[in-house]
Amino acid sequence: VESKNWNACCFSSNGEYICAASAKQQCIIYIWQRCYERSLEKVLKADTINSYVVDMVWHPIQPILITVTQNGEIQIWNENFHESGKIW
Repeated sequence: VESKNWNACCFSSNGEYICAASAKQQCIIYIWQRCYERSLEKVLKADTINSYVVDMVWHPIQPILITVTQNGEIQIWNENFHESGKIW
């Protein structure tokens, strides 16, 4: 991934992954594997229009990532599903 401006980032609960959200792209989240080759593991894209991620947190035990967009939408990410909903 080339140099970007980042809005939010966090580590997975086990410290094995780092994720970050691009400040210039609509709801695109990059996940890297930290321990081995620091390789890009996955790119997540939400269907949100005209919004970007302002904060994110990894669940302390489960492999779940939660993101919040600047328009108030919460995204819940897991290997098996993706949910979204407005909080206001």
